[in-house]
Amino acid sequence: MVLQYKEFGDSSSPLMVFIHGGGVSGWMWDKQIKHF
Repeated sequence: MVLQYKEFGDSSSPLMVFIHGGGVSGWMWDKQIKHF
């Protein structure tokens, strides 16, 4: 199993983790990443 991750934003800001479910991919979080 391979775990893929991407980091965005300021490393001194609070941590937020977005996890997607089966049948979708990280693209489903694009709007949330832009917002936060």
